Amino acid sequence: MVKEMRLSIIISVYNGERFISTCLDSLFSIIKGDVEIIVVDDGSSDNTSNILKVKEIEYKIKVISVENIGLPGSRVEGVLAASGDYIYFMDVDDTLSDEFFDDIPLEIEKNAPDVVIFGARRVFPDNREPVKIDNIIEYGVYRNEEIMDKIIPNLFCTHEVYGNRHIIPNVWAKVFKRDVLLSSILPLRNKRIIIGEDLAISVGAILKSRCISILPYKPYYNYLTNPQSIMNSYKKNVFEDTAFLCSYLEELSTDNKYLLGISYERAFFAIATYYNEFFYKSKRKLRDKIHIIKELSNSEKIIKSISKINLKEVGFPNNRILKHLSKKQVFPLVCLGLFIEVFKSIFAKLIFA
Repeated sequence: MVKEMRLSIIISVYNGERFISTCLDSLFSIIKGDVEIIVVDDGSSDNTSNILKVKEIEYKIKVISVENIGLPGSRVEGVLAASGDYIYFMDVDDTLSDEFFDDIPLEIEKNAPDVVIFGARRVFPDNREPVKIDNIIEYGVYRNEEIMDKIIPNLFCTHEVYGNRHIIPNVWAKVFKRDVLLSSILPLRNKRIIIGEDLAISVGAILKSRCISILPYKPYYNYLTNPQSIMNSYKKNVFEDTAFLCSYLEELSTDNKYLLGISYERAFFAIATYYNEFFYKSKRKLRDKIHIIKELSNSEKIIKSISKINLKEVGFPNNRILKHLSKKQVFPLVCLGLFIEVFKSIFAKLIFA
């Protein structure tokens, strides 16, 4: 008799009192098969821990408490505690569809992949129409050399540079074989990765994989998005945090195709850092924003990455941003940034009036 595949679902939570009950109640209303739920409470200071004490008894889940070690570290603790053959990560404010528990085990039984990649949908708190999130790559099973040739390049921003990854980078769009995941996630235990944690986990695991399945689209995962928070999601230290991520990714492989993907990724993050200063609600003064632009244009790694990209394939205004950065042209970048600030302010008033 074939042993039933066991799936461990890991939920890392920090101050998630608003969502944790709904998340767990939703899960246990649709779970099928041999599934264990592990919740890692990453030093929450709200009522999360008290809610989990009740849910631990109600659902017999495994609860791990850690002292605010951050998302990568808390996920590692969850994987180390997991007994499943396969691992799945989900966010506390999101939900799964019941088809997840039908289709994923079937695919694992059929092809025994190291990673299963699938689609999702973006849902909104105001109940507007959900938006499809899919992988822009042929569905099917990829093995051995095909992974480096076809999967890895599509994990990076190699399509029009800015944010257009053809494979969803988020871990909630993947189920990982535990052995493969463990060897790739352990190095993240003490890494200071603030931005791009999901990409770091996904890339590390896929590089160690010999078989990957990409499923035809179904909305297996409901990713909750607050559009108003997107408009205001300014982040501090983006330049330093994204540089750290890219340096970590560079250490994982010496393959030329892979390293070209990292070049595109650096260019993407340079643009993201620029927009972070001018598109979102930054409290920095103009002179500080100019300093960030100078840091970008003086970064040898960013300039080298831009030199490897065909800017004719990059859409406007991102091509202009990269061109000005490569030539260290600060003034036009400041002017464009101020224009973006004005445009964003008008756009936000129209959307949220």
